[in-house]
Amino acid sequence: MSNKARNYTKETKRKLYLFSGNQCAYPKCTNKILAEDGKTIIGEIAHIQAASKNGPRYYPEISEEERASFSNLMFLCDEHHKIIDNKANEDKYPIELLKNWKAEHEAKFEKDKIEVPDSVIEQITAKLEEYLKDLADRLIEATLEADKTILDEIFDFIYKEKINEENAKIKFEKDGLGISKKIKINFEENQRKRITQIIADYFKYEYIIREFIEIEKENNAFRVDGLRDTIQDIFCEIKKTQETETIIQDFSVFTEIAKQLLPVKKQQDTKFIFNAKLIVIYFFEFCEIGKKTEDEMKNNQIKFNL
Repeated sequence: MSNKARNYTKETKRKLYLFSGNQCAYPKCTNKILAEDGKTIIGEIAHIQAASKNGPRYYPEISEEERASFSNLMFLCDEHHKIIDNKANEDKYPIELLKNWKAEHEAKFEKDKIEVPDSVIEQITAKLEEYLKDLADRLIEATLEADKTILDEIFDFIYKEKINEENAKIKFEKDGLGISKKIKINFEENQRKRITQIIADYFKYEYIIREFIEIEKENNAFRVDGLRDTIQDIFCEIKKTQETETIIQDFSVFTEIAKQLLPVKKQQDTKFIFNAKLIVIYFFEFCEIGKKTEDEMKNNQIKFNL
């Protein structure tokens, strides 16, 4: 994230509130920007074109100063800010739509601008600084590595709580051919760059996951089969299908499955989610979920005939 893209001038913050009407700019939303006490800022400054490369609606053509300018910003309530900045919703909230919202919202209050005391500007500044600190903390948490202790805990939970060994019937076999082709047939073009990066991060730690799986295969192959079946069941539930060879489309499915492999108290823990996601991607690589490539289907057919 670039701090310059959030380095709003005092005049920009004043103008944003001046034209906000003290309301969220999301159509028909009446949530306030300044709370009823007249002191507490509860709204948030949202970017139309993202402040950072990983954000929604990011285009490199504009400068950092332009990203922090009045024309690229608007006030939203916390809920609607999160909705429009959810990467899964990016196509629903394109730049032109948000620009129209901003123009229409500000036009309503152009004649009746509200007063902007310095105390409000100070509140906006304090809230921004708090947001930046929280974002920095989350970025640090996101810089994670595979943790054997965490993985051991996740596997232990899965085997105790998620797997019925009696129902595990099919032998686990390596089946992962042409991962790049598999990405292409499973994800929309606008998601491929991100999923390719996720897979690249996974391959840094694949040997650790493989080690766990190989040890389990030697000790109790049914548990590995059960783990695969559990991941497949969760995948089918999320996709609302009974066919595991279904196009994935959205890489957030990996996170959704990962969370369901964790105890409830760990489902918001970034480190646990990261490590559980490694397990899910392992099974994606070996063709247990998602649409298969032609080579993978032929390989499966050969093994079936044998």
